[in-house]
Amino acid sequence: MPGPAYPVPVTGVRRAAGTVASLGLALAVTMSSAPAPAQPAGPSASVAATRCPPALVLPKTPTTRVSWGEGRWARMWEFSTGQRGPVRIAVAHAPSAQGSLSPVVEPPELFDPRDVARGRGVLATLNGDYFEDVPGGAVPTGAVLIDGEVVFAPRGWSRVVAERSSGKLRTTHAAVEGGATIDGTSYPVVAVNDPLVSRRDIVLFTPRWQLSSVPKGVHAVVVAEGKVTRVATPRSRVSVPEGGVVLATKSARLLRDVVKGARATVDVRLVAKDDRSIVNAAGHGGSVMRKGEVARLCSEYENLRRPRASLAWNDEGEVWMLTSSSGLPDPPDGVRVGGSTKRQLAQVARSLGATDAVILDGGGSVSMFVRDRGKVTRFDLPGGTYVRPIPVLWTLTSS
Repeated sequence: MPGPAYPVPVTGVRRAAGTVASLGLALAVTMSSAPAPAQPAGPSASVAATRCPPALVLPKTPTTRVSWGEGRWARMWEFSTGQRGPVRIAVAHAPSAQGSLSPVVEPPELFDPRDVARGRGVLATLNGDYFEDVPGGAVPTGAVLIDGEVVFAPRGWSRVVAERSSGKLRTTHAAVEGGATIDGTSYPVVAVNDPLVSRRDIVLFTPRWQLSSVPKGVHAVVVAEGKVTRVATPRSRVSVPEGGVVLATKSARLLRDVVKGARATVDVRLVAKDDRSIVNAAGHGGSVMRKGEVARLCSEYENLRRPRASLAWNDEGEVWMLTSSSGLPDPPDGVRVGGSTKRQLAQVARSLGATDAVILDGGGSVSMFVRDRGKVTRFDLPGGTYVRPIPVLWTLTSS
C-alpha cells in the first residue's frame, strides 16, 4: 500500500569515490558524502500529550521455537495483554547479516512471498517496503539495490536500509545519479525501472524490468552493445533487450537529437548521503529506534493496534525480522485487526538486543515465513491465512 512521502533536500551532495558494478553498460552504485538531511520537527503538543500504550513484555517461554544453528533462530510468542484478542510476536534472528540478508524485487511484478520462501537456502522471509500500485503491478516507494546493482529507484531521494560489505546495517538516503552519453551529448537519468515517467524526466529501464515492454506513451531510445539500436515514438511497443537498456521519457524534446547508430554509453548509479559502501538496500517507512532510543510514536493514530513489520539490528551485526499480529485468521471482511503499535514492536526489538529499527509495510502486507525442518511455514499468522502478493521482500539465507 502507498506509504507517506518524505522529501529530502538534494542540495549539498558531494561526490566521493565509489564502487562500479557492471550491468553490461556500467549500471552501478556510488557513494556520496553530505550533511544528513534535516529531520522533521518534534511532536506537537497534542501528540506529546497523548499517552503511549504500555510496552509488550514477551513471556519467558516462546510458543514455538525453530533453530537453524550458528545462532540463527525463529521464535513466536502468542499471549494475552488484557486487551481484546491475543497478540502474536514472530521473530527471526541471525548473528550477522553478512551474506545472509538481502531484498528481493522484480519490478513491477507482485509476487507471492511463499514462492521466495521455498527457494534454496532461504531460512526466513519478511515483507518489505510500502508500495505504489502501477499498471501491471506495483513498485516500492524506496530504492532497491541488490549485490551492487540498481534494481529500482524512484525519482528523488528515498529512505533505505543499507547493508555494507561487512554485513552491518544502517539507514541512509539514496537517489539516482548519472545518465547516458550519446555522440557526446549527456542525457541525465533520474529514475531506474520506475514506470511513473514524467514529461521532464528520463527514466532508465534495465533487463530487471519484468514486463514485456516499457510503459506506453513514451519516447524511447534503445541502447545495446555501445550504440543506439532503435529510436521509438510513443505509438511503438518497446522491449528492454538482454544486455541493453531503454531510455524513456514523455518529452519528445529531451531525446529529439538522438539517432539510430549513434555511439552510446550509460553510467547510472545510486548515491547515498554518506561515504560508506552499500551492497544491498531497500526502502522503509521510517525509523522507530535509533541507538537504543525508541521513537515516541504516540498520537491517536499511532496508538492503533495493527499488524506491523519491522527490521532491526545492532552494531555487532545481529539482525532481527519482527512482526506483530492478532494471531487470528482474517475476519470475513478481510480487514486486519489487532497486533501492536510501531512503538511497541520497537520496544520488543530493543528487549531482544537491537539498537536500531525501521518500520516496514503493515496491515494486510505483513507476512513472515520460516523454514522448519525443511518445510516452509507461515509464522506471523496461522497457515491457510490469505497471503497478499507484494513487490519487495527481505530474505534471510543460510549462506
